[in-house]
Formats: sequence, C-alpha cells, structure tokens
Amino acid sequence: MHDYVKNLAKVVRAAREEAHLSQAALAEQIGCDERTILNIENDRGNPKFEVLCQIIAYLHIPGRPYFPP
Repeated sequence: MHDYVKNLAKVVRAAREEAHLSQAALAEQIGCDERTILNIENDRGNPKFEVLCQIIAYLHIPGRPYFPP
C-alpha cells in the first residue's frame, strides 16, 4: 500500500473522531455502509472515488494531497 493511502486512512479516522462521529454515524451521513468506513480506516478494500470525495468533503479534509490535479 502506498504511504499516501495509509496516511489517508489515519487522517480519515482522526477527522471522524475529532468530529465525535462513530463509523456508523459517518456512514449514515454520507450514505454508505459502515463496513466501507471501517475498510478505509484500516487500509482495506478499494473504495469508490465518489465515497472518498464525500468523506473528505463531510469531514473537511484537504483533498489536494490525495487527489492532485
């Protein structure tokens, strides 16, 4: 796994926890399965680009480091 993917997993978890959201609550807010959030935070699976964009937007994570132009 690339370092930026591992870093994204850590950043998503930290941002979710900082927002005081459970994995289930975040999943509900963005309309995905809780398992998807679990997999992203544990560097597993291959999430859809749209889901990653929704997570980044909802948690106010700067997307530039993960989605360069």
